[in-house]
Amino acid sequence: MEKNSYGILICIIIIPLVFLLNILMAPSVLWVVSLIQALLIGGAIMSFFGFYRHWFKSKEIAAYIGWTSNGFQKEVASVSLGLCIATGIGAFIVNFGFWLATAIIYACFLWGCAINHTKEKTEGNKKAGNAGLILYWDIFYPAVLLGLILVYGYLTPGVF
Repeated sequence: MEKNSYGILICIIIIPLVFLLNILMAPSVLWVVSLIQALLIGGAIMSFFGFYRHWFKSKEIAAYIGWTSNGFQKEVASVSLGLCIATGIGAFIVNFGFWLATAIIYACFLWGCAINHTKEKTEGNKKAGNAGLILYWDIFYPAVLLGLILVYGYLTPGVF
């Protein structure tokens, strides 16, 4: 396993666990709410790892991605910290507007990352941090989150 893929592995374990615990503790809650909450907690965990790596391990993570370390990583780290905090709080607030706004921010950020990683992959950067598991996270996490939030909006009277 890639050394820096532990965040994704943790999310693969945590997301279903949180979902199952929510269903067991509150069976009357819509299944989609529990799954959204689990995905938001997973997103908060990944964002924390993004913050930590880009801020405190800049050179190591840049080399892992196939880049040169620079001050821009501190900016990426700051965005990741903001997403971590907002998503962590948002996981415990059942609010369609907040969830949708959070998912749109993730989509803009992560799909932008995916476009850049794909471009670099076609230019020869096959490093695991550029073309590995993170690329799939960047593509599918916001898509699944947005989809589930829209399902929640459709299933909840008065949202649409």
